Amino acid sequence: MSEPRFFTVDEANELVPQLAHLMGQQMKLLGEIEELVRALSAEVGPLDEERAKPLDTDSPSVRERKAALARALQAYRDRWARVEETGAIVKDPRLGLVDFYARLEGETVLLCWQYGEPEIAYWHPVDEGFAGRRPLRDHEDAPVLN
Repeated sequence: MSEPRFFTVDEANELVPQLAHLMGQQMKLLGEIEELVRALSAEVGPLDEERAKPLDTDSPSVRERKAALARALQAYRDRWARVEETGAIVKDPRLGLVDFYARLEGETVLLCWQYGEPEIAYWHPVDEGFAGRRPLRDHEDAPVLN
């Protein structure tokens, strides 16, 4: 595994508009995927990876929905890969949680951003998750991560 990229708050905040756009696309696409899965499951029964593949015995409409599902899933994976190529870490795609490695007083921490937030305003220790989020500035004179 390669070394993680470390961000300053400013560097991570520069990615927020791109991340917000991608997250919006992903959440919409996830809704479409869930609808395709519901429709297919109602017609062919519970789906697993094997049953989601288009089969010659499927009706044309089922084959097309299965192909559409495969395309949507690939697009979903590809977009998350684009997010991770930036050095960001996707923590929870349903909630739109993304973390960035940073340093605070010599310690490795994670800057934390959630879809809908205008900028990165929280961090947490590496061994804590979303519940351990802390404001970047607890007081006006508190140090900012950089």
